[in-house]
Parts: sequence; C-alpha cells; structure tokens
Amino acid sequence: MKDVNYSKIFIKYEKDPLRKKGIEESLVRVLRENCSKEEPFRIIDIGCGTGNWLNTNFNNLSYCKNIEWFGLDISKGMLSLAGEKNSDFNLVLASADTLPFFDNSFNFIINEFTYHHFKNKEKPFGEHYRVMRKKGNLIIRNIVPWEMSDWSLYYFFPTTGELDRKRFLRTEPLISILSNTGFKNINININTMHGNEYKTVDRWVEIMNNRTHSELRIISDKEYFEGMKKIKDMFINNRKELGKILNNSITTIFELQARK
Repeated sequence: MKDVNYSKIFIKYEKDPLRKKGIEESLVRVLRENCSKEEPFRIIDIGCGTGNWLNTNFNNLSYCKNIEWFGLDISKGMLSLAGEKNSDFNLVLASADTLPFFDNSFNFIINEFTYHHFKNKEKPFGEHYRVMRKKGNLIIRNIVPWEMSDWSLYYFFPTTGELDRKRFLRTEPLISILSNTGFKNINININTMHGNEYKTVDRWVEIMNNRTHSELRIISDKEYFEGMKKIKDMFINNRKELGKILNNSITTIFELQARK
C-alpha cells in the first residue's frame, strides 16, 4: 500500500473546506478547571497537518494564558503552513511512533483523522500514553469505513473502501489496544451524516479532482483517472444522477475519549 506524501499536496489540502476545524468542546470543559492554574497546560495535536485545529482552538481560548500549544506531523510542508498561522505554536517534525518528548509532558492529546496512517497500530498509542500526564485527556476522531458503504468516494473508487478497511481499526480492537496500554474511562460516540459533505455537486467534483483525500492517493493512477472519467461524464451528461448519488452518501465518524 502506498504512503501519502502530504508535502506534495499541502497547498491543495489547505484549500479543502473540510479541513477547517471547529471548537473542541471537550477541551473547553477541561480548561474550566485548569485555566487559572500557574502550571502550564500542555496540548498536542498528533498529525496536526496545516494547524487548523490548533489555530481555531488557540483563538477560542486566548483568554487562557497558561496553555502551551504543540503540533506534530511528518510533513514539513504541512508544518510550514501551520507555522504561518501562529508563531506561538511549538511545531515538531516527527513520527508518532517515537514522540520526541519526555514522559508525562501533556495534559491533552488529540489524534484527529490520523491514526490510519500508522503502520504499527499499537506503538503510537503507547507513546501517547507515555507522554501524557496523570489524569490527562485523549481524543481520537476518525471515520468508520465499515458503516460507509454508500460513501460517494467509495462509490466511484471502489478499491478505496477495501484499503480503508485495512488501514483503519474497528472500534472494538481500538478500545482493546488503548485499554491494554493503560488508558481508562474509554467512551465512544458515533455520528452518521447523510448527504454531500461538500454541499454542492460542483464543489465535490472540484475536491475529487484535486485528489487531496488520502484514499485517492493510495490507489493506482489508473483507477483514479477511471473514476474521475466516470464522475466528469456524469457531471456533464447526467448531473441529476450524480446529485442523487451524493445526496445518498453516508459518512460515519466516531469520537473516542479516554483518560490516563
């Protein structure tokens, strides 16, 4: 299976509207008890990409003066854009397999739409646990491929679904890994969304053409261009049918919360 080289696509990636992030409510709740403490509250986004999550939450929580913000990614290009957003971010070029931090370094760790890139599914979470402080909080967020057979991307590029079911973990094994690692109070919420995630047919076609989804980067060029031909033919000759496929699309996302 091919790796995704985000340093080749980070400019296009940044323009994808789905890369924008909302306020992390779980972090807001945690900080209600920690915002006034003198000890620095250290937050890290594992696989931070272009820093959208960091930037949104930094701006929302600017009233908390004791926070130290960290981002880690293996793509120099992605980190370069994150650094442009805010010079206060502590950005680290490294792999999640071996986090370059001391034990008990962080109060809050988020791993959002990232862990499917981990070749070893257990070691990085051991590292998450090692660098987390006692009573620290972990958030993991990602899709559930087994519940997304009607996802529009899988419809036009069938191999992407097969590969995702190899790259991702079902929620039960993921919980087992975290529990065996030592995490406690593990809870999962699953949210299913129906319809075109990009709102319009034109925007969806544009994003597929940009090829910034990791799924589209790990399939062969042959399959990608065959899928795009079907999309463009339908866009020109049967736009109504394409709209129907997108409106029937299903995206399922889980959010896992755990503590040390």
